[in-house]
Amino acid sequence: MLDFWTKLKIWTKVIAFVLLVAIIVAFITRNTHDVEIWLIWRTYNPTLPLLLFITFLLGVITPSLVKIAFRTARQLVEMRKGGRMKKLEKEMAGLRAQQKVEENKPEGKTGV
Repeated sequence: MLDFWTKLKIWTKVIAFVLLVAIIVAFITRNTHDVEIWLIWRTYNPTLPLLLFITFLLGVITPSLVKIAFRTARQLVEMRKGGRMKKLEKEMAGLRAQQKVEENKPEGKTGV
């Protein structure tokens, strides 16, 4: 019984993929006319599928780049905090070592 459901699931995905490809091909073949895009200083005339493809790429790439930029900034902040923490730990270790030396010093002898 499990084999039947697995085959049904696979064939459903295959049919959905074929229908999606057919719809995309039909859209591209029926919409190849030029579209006028007016930017402030210039007018462009790309085809509709090219315009949609560029728009899709920009819509995917721009948020990804923004996310990467914020993640990098956060990592830089964490790196700086880590550097400060290491410096403070090293300083504290030095103070502890100095304190141990002073505690172990005999009280009768002083200084220089």
